[in-house]
Amino acid sequence: MLLYFASTGTLPFTDKRRTMQGWIDHKERMTSGWDEQGASPLELVIHRAMTHEAQKRYQWVEDFLEDLEATLLR
Repeated sequence: MLLYFASTGTLPFTDKRRTMQGWIDHKERMTSGWDEQGASPLELVIHRAMTHEAQKRYQWVEDFLEDLEATLLR
């Protein structure tokens, strides 16, 4: 979430009074159906880190760091 905030200036989830199911539903809507066409490499890394489906997220911090470094050092 810090990377999202640093790149957009906003938090991805701002409603403090949501139920847990509300947060889950919001995150799923936010990340499902997202079009990767035209996204910057940094947006792709952020999206993968925050995606709703656990099997599509980074499984290891080393993988996340590797993609982030490759993106930022381009």
